[in-house]
Amino acid sequence: MSKNNGSNAIERLLARIIALPICLLLSAWCMTLNRQVQDLSKLDQMTKDGHRVLAMFWHGEYLPLFALARGRNVVVVTTNSFRGNVIANICHWFGYQPVKLPVRGRGMHVLAEHFNQNYGLYAVALDGPLGPYHRIKHGALQLAIEQGVQLVPIGIQSKRKIVLSSRWDKQEIPLPFSRVSITVGDMIDGRETAAGPDHAMLDQKIAIAMEEQSRLAKGLL
Repeated sequence: MSKNNGSNAIERLLARIIALPICLLLSAWCMTLNRQVQDLSKLDQMTKDGHRVLAMFWHGEYLPLFALARGRNVVVVTTNSFRGNVIANICHWFGYQPVKLPVRGRGMHVLAEHFNQNYGLYAVALDGPLGPYHRIKHGALQLAIEQGVQLVPIGIQSKRKIVLSSRWDKQEIPLPFSRVSITVGDMIDGRETAAGPDHAMLDQKIAIAMEEQSRLAKGLL
């Protein structure tokens, strides 16, 4: 075994070791939450109707989705890195299919292959994996649009939470027994938006939709 292969094997093992207690904690924590997640059935109906859907959310708000969306055949977009490997292991635990994109090089080519395989439901953090905060990343979005995948904004809010303000994404962690709400917006066909080279119109449309879902989710608390 080469030194590089040995190092990769150790990293994969460490990722699994770190992911396991996170999965156990997420599962136990989820059972304490007062959940308002009936809107998730909209995603099920969209895929049942034959649409390919990209669920969009902000990186700092995604944590409850791991456990609360459990049971759905979701392709989760992450990166081929140590952090991405931890997330991939968490995804496997909850029954999701991770797609680990190369940090450099052929990332979009790998994702295009998955889009072409006609999976129904994808999930991506709009400003992930490293920010800046609430700054939309266009790679996966533009590719989804080109492949005819519909964009769907997701709102996630919690009544009582800890906000890790020192992190770039201001990660939100709902406290046990808190009330958590998740809302699902209408499909956005990016092909109908004249995005232009700077994506300004598409960004504006998505930002408005995300803000609306955040407002609706707060209203359920």
